[in-house]
Amino acid sequence: MLPGVFALLWWAQGRERRGLWAWTIPGAVIVAWVLLHRAMTGEWFWFLRENRLYIARAWQELRIHERQPPSLRLAPVWYLAAIPWLSMGPALLFAIPGVPPVVRRAPRSLALMGLVLLAFVTAVWVARTNLGLMRHFVALIPFYATLVASGITAVAALTARALGRPSMARALALGLCLAVVQHVARGPLEKQVRWATRDSRRLYVQERAVASVLRANLDGRARVFCDVRSLETFTQLPPWRFIRWRVSDVSDFTLLVEASQRGRVLVVTEPSRATQLRAGVRVLYRDATLVVLRRDAPAVLDPRGGLDARRGLTRGEPRAAVIVRLVVGAVAAAAVLS
Repeated sequence: MLPGVFALLWWAQGRERRGLWAWTIPGAVIVAWVLLHRAMTGEWFWFLRENRLYIARAWQELRIHERQPPSLRLAPVWYLAAIPWLSMGPALLFAIPGVPPVVRRAPRSLALMGLVLLAFVTAVWVARTNLGLMRHFVALIPFYATLVASGITAVAALTARALGRPSMARALALGLCLAVVQHVARGPLEKQVRWATRDSRRLYVQERAVASVLRANLDGRARVFCDVRSLETFTQLPPWRFIRWRVSDVSDFTLLVEASQRGRVLVVTEPSRATQLRAGVRVLYRDATLVVLRRDAPAVLDPRGGLDARRGLTRGEPRAAVIVRLVVGAVAAAAVLS
């Protein structure tokens, strides 16, 4: 989007040669990236479709419609005013007197870029095609910082003139700037951290429950087939515990091999992605959006009452006794078949 904005500015401002690179280089990188994706996926703009599917799943998993968070209730002004106010508090008011100087004296590219980005993130959130995350506002920080700084300068100049001391304008501006930085660092930011810490206990009940189930059922060298990346953070397990395959590609035989090698294997995914897993699996947890399955190593049985070979070897049964019982079982099976 921004290369297009820069191209319009370049065209409207005399088409200078040095301004040509501001949009041709990023535009060429974007085109190359699209062509690379086309070559790898065989589909034009596959990433857009994948993003839409991801957003649809995320809205369902996070139950955004049910919870009606502030970002949804305040969608039209979420990026315009709500997030800036949460981040800066009353210091944001300096942005109001900062608008006229920015419009009159700042480079057109700065003002136009900020307005285009603000319109884009707002339109995308109102259309429910993203998650309304606060980090999306990061792209607008330079624009809002410029507005606040411009407003501080304007207020300092007006105050100095009102006091009959125009030479004090710079000192007043510096003092206001330091006060704003101190306020933002000690006020709204600390409040956001406290809010996020408190709210996480309420919002991530499901994830923490699944993480608890995983920790309780993992032993020895057992691993987890998991295609829900966020759960790795909640489990606080080492990375080697996770096999990051798409569970829809995992078969019963794959689980059998993994369980035979490591004693046990777990699966975490959406219920719709695990419908093919039936043989020997045990459901440890299930809700509308997540399911946890467990597959233990198979028991080796003989006609004399059965033998769990894995337990025999891991719990200290003499190896010779295990071998003898396996041989007896094999001979008995051969006799029956003959």
